Amino acid sequence: MMNLLAETWRSSFWVARVTWRIMQVCWLRTFTLILTIAGKKLALLLAFFLPLKVILLAGSDGVPRYFQFFIDPAQKDPWIVGLSVGAVAFYLLSLLFEYAATRISESGTRDIATSASQYSVTSENLREMQGYYRKLSRVNADTLVLVLGLALIFWLDFVLFLTVGSLIFLFYLIPLVVLSRGDVLNPTRVMSFILNQTSVYLQIALAVTFLGGFFAILSSFIGNGEGNILIAILSLLLLRQVLAGLSSNAMLLSTLWPSRHQIEPLVFPERKIQSEQNKASRNLRLLFAPESRISDLAQALSLGGGGQDSVSSSYVDCSLSKIYLFRVELNTKDPESPTVLQQQVFAKKSVPRLEHEDFLFQYVSRSDFRAPSVRARYSVGPFECQVVDWPHQKRPKGVSFKSMQPEIMSFYWSISPPASLVRAFKSSHMMLEDRLSYDLLERLTVALDSTQLVNCFERFLGQKKRIAEVLKELPVFVWNPDLSASHVELESGGRWSAMIWHRWSLQYVGCGLPPSTSRDEIVGMIGAAAKERKWPDNALTPEYVLLARDCHEIEQSIKCDAFNKAIGLMADVLKNPVLEHG
Repeated sequence: MMNLLAETWRSSFWVARVTWRIMQVCWLRTFTLILTIAGKKLALLLAFFLPLKVILLAGSDGVPRYFQFFIDPAQKDPWIVGLSVGAVAFYLLSLLFEYAATRISESGTRDIATSASQYSVTSENLREMQGYYRKLSRVNADTLVLVLGLALIFWLDFVLFLTVGSLIFLFYLIPLVVLSRGDVLNPTRVMSFILNQTSVYLQIALAVTFLGGFFAILSSFIGNGEGNILIAILSLLLLRQVLAGLSSNAMLLSTLWPSRHQIEPLVFPERKIQSEQNKASRNLRLLFAPESRISDLAQALSLGGGGQDSVSSSYVDCSLSKIYLFRVELNTKDPESPTVLQQQVFAKKSVPRLEHEDFLFQYVSRSDFRAPSVRARYSVGPFECQVVDWPHQKRPKGVSFKSMQPEIMSFYWSISPPASLVRAFKSSHMMLEDRLSYDLLERLTVALDSTQLVNCFERFLGQKKRIAEVLKELPVFVWNPDLSASHVELESGGRWSAMIWHRWSLQYVGCGLPPSTSRDEIVGMIGAAAKERKWPDNALTPEYVLLARDCHEIEQSIKCDAFNKAIGLMADVLKNPVLEHG
């Protein structure tokens, strides 16, 4: 991020360029729209100012000295009535301006959008363009009111003008000085606040500026000062309007500037719509450049020499959203066998997932679950980084991994979760029988296209209570949906480990079982798990496992809008002999 002054200049110049292009297409409508929005703001200002004059005039004996230069004492009552009517009239005028602005923006939008494209303009294009057109006009109107307000303040109270101008300049100067004297990749606390909490910084700046302006107005009444109350009130209202304009412009520019790649094709014929790099990817590119990435790793792993000679890092493709992986090599005395680690980088929205992983390993050990040991944990900007051991680096592929799946699933079935973990998880998460709620199942009604499908659906609802009873009887296990070929590593001796754990949950045995698993494989998996968890003989049969698998698949299918698949699975569940034993 550049300094605040440069950002304001860039975005303001862009708004001026777009406005100029719009003016070339429909200058009269655009100019009228800007004046209408500005008129609405001024009408509201007067609608608020005039009642204050009425109160001061009506609440005083006679006519106060600051009214006497234009109100005859004999005309006090008519002035009170007239000012009251004027306040109501200006408020109604503001509503009229709002209505007119809406109509003008609607009429101007089609001309602008059509001029930028020879293709027919869709209703979606018009809605988008109208929103952008209205916001661009508001920026120009706010700027007009801002300049007019500052000019009036300059004329009414020069001390107030100097105070407000100095404070605004100061708050623009602070980011310039702070950012020019620091490293954006390794920000200080103040720099980090300005970079990541810009809106809060602006709110503080506006609040301090208003407070400074208030004291400047008050100074004319302190001591022997003979301030004019009427001018003081008007100056205070103008100050409020100026700061509101600054705040409004900052908010509008913060929404328009990031959307410029969508706005420009709607305005400029030569521009074409192009996808923009999302914020997380852009921040990753800026904060995890090779040199800074290695420096951060060296510091986190307590390596000397800045890390250039002791550590190397390379990007690894990852199929998971908002999670980025890097291969990290620590150089050792034996160059043929360096220590290899995996750096897992979680975007801001994914940080709670990392906390979810920590929650699991508060109750169980990483080694028992074949999860890698954590070497370091640190933050870089909005990202949370975790560095773990990566000793194997041989990923099973295709048929190799498919043949391993029963063994991997059986391994986790064999581990009984601690009772404390089960209680803690269930206190904040619903189990499968609760997640298969009527609200969820109702989504299927759109796909009930025949009497046969309706009957299947109604029969499933009729068996819902029995299904819940069966599910509650099943043992639970820690399920990891990321046990895929991309995130399972092999050793030469056949031992494997699971690298990613942030999406774990407690599920019933059978949930997540691959559809291709044969009955014989299920029998073997149950036998291995029963031996470790000391289940009684025949306590768990393949039918129970298949019921849990199918119910879990129904839930996932409905969430993906695969309604036909879900109804087919319902038919399989209804055929399960376990339900007949109830």
